[in-house]
Amino acid sequence: SLVYLGGVNASNHNASKLQLTQVFADAYRRYKVIGKFQGSGNGANVEFRWLNSSNGEVTAAYYSVSEGHKINSVDYNQEGWQDWNQSRTRLFRDTATGSHIHSFSMDLFPNQNENVNYPTMYAQLNYWLYNNGGNKMFVGQNASYVESTTSIAGGGVQFESTSGSFGTVNFSIWGYKDS
Repeated sequence: SLVYLGGVNASNHNASKLQLTQVFADAYRRYKVIGKFQGSGNGANVEFRWLNSSNGEVTAAYYSVSEGHKINSVDYNQEGWQDWNQSRTRLFRDTATGSHIHSFSMDLFPNQNENVNYPTMYAQLNYWLYNNGGNKMFVGQNASYVESTTSIAGGGVQFESTSGSFGTVNFSIWGYKDS
């Protein structure tokens, strides 16, 4: 079953970082994050990081790949990127300001109860791109792992905009119970 562990629901978050802290517990092996937000800045990236039990950012080597399709009323093409050996995962790319909505769902495997190394994340994304004064919709997916064997039990996750602040946000996290 899924158990609600916390969230942020604000009409004007007005900050460049959003954190869901100290949510990883021994009772859960996997987690689901569902989020939706408006805002950040033109040309911004929204980055994902794991947090340790003292809410510090885990900046060990992140390896991530994103791929998807972007479309507007006249063209359709593929887009993708990889961020290898970085201090974060680029989750959203080139977001747009204003009333555009960015939404996602992600599965988290922090591995505090597993015999496998490396916290892993998989996300499905849907958002608007700002593209030379025009807008395009992006639908895609992202996968990432962190080359860290240090336990992040008791920790959480962070989302950060590289430019501008989050406006309206609705982020929640649930823990999966096996029985």
